[in-house]
Amino acid sequence: MWISKIELTDFKSYQHQVFNFPVPSEAGKNIILIGGMNGYGKTSLLQAIYLGLYGKEAITYLARAGLGDADNYHKFLEKALHKDALREYGSIMSVLIQFNTNINHGFQVKRTWHFNHKGQYQRGTEHVDLLRILDGLQEPLQSDSLEEILEQQFVPAHIAPFFFFDGEKINELATQNRPEQIKEGMENLLGIVLLRNLKQTLHHYQINTSKNIKKIDEEKLLAQNKELSQKEELLKSLQKEKSKFERGLERLTLHRTELTNRIASLGGGAKVTDIKQITDEQKRLEKQRDECQKNLDDLLVTEIPFQLVGQELIDSYRQQISGEIKKLAWEAKNTDLKNNKDEFLRRFAKTKTPEMNPALTESQQQSLMLRLEKVWQNMFSPLPKDCATETIHHYIQRENRQKLLQRLKHIDSTNYDLIRLVKQRDLLDNQIEALKNRYAKIESIDKDGRLESLKTELQKTQKEIDEKQKTLGKVEREITALRTAVNQLNATYKQQFSKFVQAQPMLSKVANAHQIEKLIDDLIPKLYPLKQKQLTTAISETYHKLSHKQQIAEVKIDDTGNVTRLNQDGTLIGVEQSAGENQIFATALLAGLANVSGLKAPLIVDTPLGRLDSVHRDNILNFWVSDKQRQVILLSQDKEIDVFYYYKFKNSIAKTYLLEHQELGHHFGKTVAIEDKYFFSEGVQGHKQ
Repeated sequence: MWISKIELTDFKSYQHQVFNFPVPSEAGKNIILIGGMNGYGKTSLLQAIYLGLYGKEAITYLARAGLGDADNYHKFLEKALHKDALREYGSIMSVLIQFNTNINHGFQVKRTWHFNHKGQYQRGTEHVDLLRILDGLQEPLQSDSLEEILEQQFVPAHIAPFFFFDGEKINELATQNRPEQIKEGMENLLGIVLLRNLKQTLHHYQINTSKNIKKIDEEKLLAQNKELSQKEELLKSLQKEKSKFERGLERLTLHRTELTNRIASLGGGAKVTDIKQITDEQKRLEKQRDECQKNLDDLLVTEIPFQLVGQELIDSYRQQISGEIKKLAWEAKNTDLKNNKDEFLRRFAKTKTPEMNPALTESQQQSLMLRLEKVWQNMFSPLPKDCATETIHHYIQRENRQKLLQRLKHIDSTNYDLIRLVKQRDLLDNQIEALKNRYAKIESIDKDGRLESLKTELQKTQKEIDEKQKTLGKVEREITALRTAVNQLNATYKQQFSKFVQAQPMLSKVANAHQIEKLIDDLIPKLYPLKQKQLTTAISETYHKLSHKQQIAEVKIDDTGNVTRLNQDGTLIGVEQSAGENQIFATALLAGLANVSGLKAPLIVDTPLGRLDSVHRDNILNFWVSDKQRQVILLSQDKEIDVFYYYKFKNSIAKTYLLEHQELGHHFGKTVAIEDKYFFSEGVQGHKQ
């Protein structure tokens, strides 16, 4: 398997960059060499691989791989966003990684993060696009299957630090806390981390499930059932009583309506039921009629002359007044302009510059002045559109003409006011006449007592209705309260009964979870010996290949992560190791863990040669080159893989990139990867010569 493509967009110093890597060839070209000075984006590229593949889970493993302390995922993302990516509408950062399992099959993972205009990460916007690539065709997959694909087809997160790491930093971690680092590596290799996560999940399951399981009292459950049945019977009885009251109330309501109609037919309306009410209503309406008549009289006095004139004459008069207003305005403007004419002609005649050559004769001067006079006159004719041709109504003062025009426009609405007032007066007259007729009818009918008898019966019926409504309301409240009690009791009973049914199976599941938890506790200590010997052998063999000191014959590791070194006769030795030797041991440790894992995953190393001397550099490069089928991506400074090592291992180099920095202003820039270039490309050619 190998990484075939990496694409970064607005990630750290990369605005947009694509890396394409070939398949490790049978000819032995398995090294991808990416050169860059400090701060040019080598470590950022390694961090991008972690984030692109593992997302938030990568934070746990970045420190283990020597890639810094990144305990806050959101802050890490905000710092990773390229500063030139900030935009008013927000920004998007993405990492795309494509890895192949063979030449025809692979997967592509694109992880995208969204930020607001201030560069703040928008939580919940992380999105993963996952594709399967088979024979050049792309098939979208569900993003939640990524973890399983990485587990089965590539490198799961918990063992990624064995393959992707900072060569210089990883030895510091091993030096500071070597037993813990070794034990942690063994646990990741054996999957103990996953077992511990499972144990914790089972423990929480037991606690949460046990809280929900309560001992159910069967006798109490039967008592609840009996109480529920009794209340349901009482509820049915009250509902029957309610229906009985509703039918009686319906009959009384119909009788009340019949009495009301009979009283109304005898002149005893629902609003006016006696002589006093009729007379009061009549006085009120007569007062309204008098006010309406007064308004009508006032309108007739002021408006009737205009209403007697024909509409055609009014329109003509309105048009003439409007035209005269415009004509007078035009004449006033012309008068103001004509006052300046003589002064204009006088100054024109006196002006001697520019000189005319030849000079105008007296006859020509007179013709010119006459022409100017004619042009001036033409400026004031013809009259503008809508102006009156003559002023007929001289007697109307200028300031009153607009008022008159407004008054003429009001004549049309006056017609509607007259019609409205006449209709209102007629309506009031009809209402007054109806009251007079009702007064006469009541006065004649009420003398025999029929109306009073009907009123008495209506009052009695209304009293019965009020009493029944009061009783019905009481019954309805009892029903509401009882129904609430029945619903609550029913819900409680169903809940308790359900728990009663489920209690035994749930208790059984809790017991099973507890047994599995105990099994994990027993299993973990027994797992270490399964790989301990194999790991010890792998680390020892790798250490011998990498180290130039051969006094250490064997490296042993116990199940606590403690390391002991033995010489040829099995004697324990202690060696004060240099920084370079620490890096060699850390590299051997990771190589051993990677070897025991059985994965042929790519190896990605930042600062691969760090503090190593020339012998150790030869050894470690030879070690990486020796596995021809494993892709090895080295992120190197110019002083690590220099011109000598570049030339020495050139036949194993499949691809090169050189990271360069370009300034963008505002104290930041971007990284550009130049394909098929390295620090000493020209130097190597010179060396060949």
